[in-house]
Amino acid sequence: MRRTLEFRSNHGVRSDKGINGVLSDPTLAKIAEKRGKSVAQVILRWHVQRGNAVIPRSTNPAHIAENIDIFDFSLDDVEMKTIDALNRNERTNPKNDPDDFPW
Repeated sequence: MRRTLEFRSNHGVRSDKGINGVLSDPTLAKIAEKRGKSVAQVILRWHVQRGNAVIPRSTNPAHIAENIDIFDFSLDDVEMKTIDALNRNERTNPKNDPDDFPW
């Protein structure tokens, strides 16, 4: 646990805001409020609608239940494009860049 906390501290990761503050993004918050969902649920739904394989990780039973509760709504085309436009070309871990990965 100590190593995880040190990593978070050294790399600016704030668990209450998600990686790079994505869970506090005002655009995502507006969509979430409109849909009656959390920002995390909106993000997961966006991935599912794009056809991405999504594997959320949590040990918190409430978060696990929330993560699966994304199949009772859909994002419309405008919302999908709005979220697409949020791309900042940032990676959460530069070691995961397929262009630089030592295959």
